[in-house]
Amino acid sequence: MDSEMVAQQGVLRPEGRGASVHGTEPEEEDDDEYMSLDRESLDLDFKCDISRAASPAPSYLSMASDGMDTGESGIETDASQPGIELERPNSSVSSIYSLESDEGADDDLKPELALERRSKNQKISAAKPELYIHPDYKRHPALTVKFMLKLLPQLLKQLNEAQLRFFKKYLWERYPEFFRDPLDVLDILDVSDKMVECCDLERAINITRHILLYMQANRIAHYMDQHLHRNEVRYALKQELKAKYGKMYEGGVENVTTVDFESAYTELFMTEGRFAGANLQHELRGEVEKLRLEARSLNKMKPKKIDNLYDPKEVEDRYTRLVILRGITGIGKTTAMQRFILDWCNDKTHEEIFFIFPLSGRDLIGRLDEEITWRELLAEFYPSSTQLAKLEFDDCRVMYIFDDTDEMMQELDFVHTFCFVDQDTKIKLRKMIINLVRGNLQCHAFVMMITPPIASCRIPNDKIHQVCEIRGFSDEDRYNYFRNRYRTEPAIAERFVTYLKANPMVFIMCYHPLFCWVLSQAMEKVFRKFPPGKEPPSTLTEVYCHLLKVCLNKREDKRRVQEPGVKDKSWEDEKTMVMKLGKWAFTMLEKEDFEAETAKWKDEECHGKEAILRSGICTEYWRQAFILYNEKWRAFINPSVQEFMAALYIMLNFKNHSKNLLDTSKMSMIKIGSVSLAELYKCAVDRMANSKAELPCHWDLFTRFLVGLGSEYNQRTLDRLFNNVGFKASHVEDAAKAIKKKMKEYPDHQQGLEKCLQELHPAGQKCDSSKKK
Repeated sequence: MDSEMVAQQGVLRPEGRGASVHGTEPEEEDDDEYMSLDRESLDLDFKCDISRAASPAPSYLSMASDGMDTGESGIETDASQPGIELERPNSSVSSIYSLESDEGADDDLKPELALERRSKNQKISAAKPELYIHPDYKRHPALTVKFMLKLLPQLLKQLNEAQLRFFKKYLWERYPEFFRDPLDVLDILDVSDKMVECCDLERAINITRHILLYMQANRIAHYMDQHLHRNEVRYALKQELKAKYGKMYEGGVENVTTVDFESAYTELFMTEGRFAGANLQHELRGEVEKLRLEARSLNKMKPKKIDNLYDPKEVEDRYTRLVILRGITGIGKTTAMQRFILDWCNDKTHEEIFFIFPLSGRDLIGRLDEEITWRELLAEFYPSSTQLAKLEFDDCRVMYIFDDTDEMMQELDFVHTFCFVDQDTKIKLRKMIINLVRGNLQCHAFVMMITPPIASCRIPNDKIHQVCEIRGFSDEDRYNYFRNRYRTEPAIAERFVTYLKANPMVFIMCYHPLFCWVLSQAMEKVFRKFPPGKEPPSTLTEVYCHLLKVCLNKREDKRRVQEPGVKDKSWEDEKTMVMKLGKWAFTMLEKEDFEAETAKWKDEECHGKEAILRSGICTEYWRQAFILYNEKWRAFINPSVQEFMAALYIMLNFKNHSKNLLDTSKMSMIKIGSVSLAELYKCAVDRMANSKAELPCHWDLFTRFLVGLGSEYNQRTLDRLFNNVGFKASHVEDAAKAIKKKMKEYPDHQQGLEKCLQELHPAGQKCDSSKKK
């Protein structure tokens, strides 16, 4: 492009003088004339357009881009006036440098002759069209100072020593309006900083491209253009992910609540290691001794933060590629994934990852046998990926996150699937996912699998580089959950905090984020209806009934996803599943056990897929029995959940089949007629008071749940499990009188029996009755 064409396209303004690279003082001092660029103090989250002072020599061909404050108004040139080439005084540094191109320079020639030949073959244009910025040009949001400070050093590092020397000399001699002193004493970082400081971002790119092409470093120039394009695609991807994961979805399938993620997020406790068992805390027993893990197992569970899952040092030292993020249903795995993605989108963590593509197992499970290429699959979920020429790049790490893979992992066979490496060939999706996890497909890509413990066991151990377990909330974060949730209503939040402090078992269970949400739904209406100090007595059974209902809804939703329109024959309905789990819970409670080996589950006909994977009230984990031998164990997510399920099993047998399983006397076999509710409660209280169990208070919480399940309100919450709901008022009164008589008979258990009586009148029931009045 000659000077006349450049002059006709736009107005050229002088840019101003650049700061001395040697730190020399200008002839005329001006406080606003110089601006330094500090990488550490630079706010890289915002665009930084840097003003420059006037050059000591007149500059007619420098120009400002849109939004660029030049600091001084330039003198407009006539459109017909030809460009003027400025002459520089001779530099103290030699002007003869060798130059090597990508196409290969003549190695036999001396550097001086090579440069002379290059200068004869290609004449430097004096018009400097690379400085022209169209007046209507708008900078792409992806082009930031932070990005340029990373890109320019990457480009300059690819030059050899001779090319770098020529780059700095050519940059100084051709653009006197930006650089006053020679640049030969500066290193790569300083040269990059000066270019961003003295030129605006667009001109820095154009100048770099021009010099690289002049040096015939076409490969590096092409790399720069591709990197700029990928940066724009990454920006579009980040905006899409922010819109998709900026909301938090809490609760069950029927009543999902949507809140802003940043305002409602509470820090989750996460550990690194494979030996994270069930939660052991209990209000009455403390920690169950038989569930204690060995010291060597505890040492392996190191705390881990979500913001350093792929720590660059660990990635290099340990080759961390596949990370398993696991935990029980409702513990916060998806929330942790959202935190990871949003932090990446906001440039807070894992900046070494260039692209992140989250994929949901619910969207993929129905398509596992569909033949498709990996690029076509990504294009369906992320249309911006179609602009990428390929999915593996130099210096650009790609990451895939598979969320909600509970059901999908059960359909993947990592043993009998052949190796496949071509991502542009159509193949069954299940085989493609397996090879991606193995590392055959895109071996340099990071992969994160979010699964429950039982599903993660299907992945070969030699392919897993790190296992992290989401453990829920820490003690202080249990309070912070309600403070964040009711940020605009601090009075309600503090009432929840007071409620947790007054109820130890509720506080313990609030390690579970799903339980916290259930508690908020159950008690929020009570706190709004009754003033502080006037609310009904606290009840446990009510909250546990709501928790089970949410888990059952989730189970049914997962079953429909995997088997649409097909009825599960092994578990005909949820009532059958609850009865089997309840029977196992009661049997283990009688044996004073709170965990079982896998073989015992088979004896009790407890299907692990239904109990653990779908219901979410059980978990599976490994226990290190010996140094080189691990055992797989299963348990309920908390001993209190096992006691609740055992009580529900007794109540369902009593309500639906008129059986009193607590009466073990010989006369129970010949009793005629239905069993009364009072007799059932008498047997429970006698077992609680006369228990010879090694653990103290072995049947106390079980009895409390059993009495609470006699409430009509709690039975209506689980109405799908009961043939008929509620008891006659006279039967409930007789049951209450029987418990009061037992209080006199067992004075040592008076406090526990008082709590049992409170369970007959849940807070929700009193709130509903007050509304009717």
